[in-house]
Amino acid sequence: MKTAGRILSLILLIALGLGFFSCHFLSSFIETDENTVSSVEFDKNSLELSVGSMDIINVTISSTRGQNNETVAWSYDQNIISATADNYSIVITGISAGTTIIKASCGDKSAQCALTVVADGETTKVQNPYVYVSSDYVSIAPGDTEKVSASIYGGTLSDKNGFTFTSDKPGIASVYVEGNYCWITGKSEGLAKITCKHSKCSYGYSFLVAVSASSLDVPYITTSSNILTINKSTESSKSFTVDLKNVAYTTYKDDFTFSVVEIGRAHV
Repeated sequence: MKTAGRILSLILLIALGLGFFSCHFLSSFIETDENTVSSVEFDKNSLELSVGSMDIINVTISSTRGQNNETVAWSYDQNIISATADNYSIVITGISAGTTIIKASCGDKSAQCALTVVADGETTKVQNPYVYVSSDYVSIAPGDTEKVSASIYGGTLSDKNGFTFTSDKPGIASVYVEGNYCWITGKSEGLAKITCKHSKCSYGYSFLVAVSASSLDVPYITTSSNILTINKSTESSKSFTVDLKNVAYTTYKDDFTFSVVEIGRAHV
């Protein structure tokens, strides 16, 4: 009987050990699931401040790990503003008069805010308002939906109902518009271009939508600034940088080409 009891005890210990190992083994897979960032949003899409004054823009990140565990990459023109940023907000100070786009990126999601710095006591009247959107690249799977918001630099709150969004390939990505928001739904695998326009603006804003059920990312071009404003009374030129994301080879930097749509207005 003692031998049978020892055998039974040994069997129980082995079963408990296997149970613990299997639970630990499965939990290790759960803990290493790839993080997914679903959205990056600012609490404002445009801002004006004077040289020497300060303001704050708050950012909200939605992800499977939570905002506290994410790292935000910031970009802006350091000649126009100085900034102190973290994963919750960016505190900006006007350095010199001009315009810049503040961009917060986390994963493959981003948010943008158009910022104008004016001389103390002055106000800015935008002669040529323009459209910009919250994302310059959207990656979704067939059947999924992503929200993109649009704003007018130089516009007012009453302009939010004048936006249109159109897809050049509705069979790949369809759009549903409500005010200044656009819900993009993936229909089938492929690439589509979404163009946002407003009656008050001379030019629209286009961005790329990649619809794929695969985990492979589609290569796309990104820029340090999507919109350049040149005040001819104070400056003659501005510069920006470009890069290629999800690149497959290392010599891609020599393959960029640039062209101007209206030669009489600008040159590169």
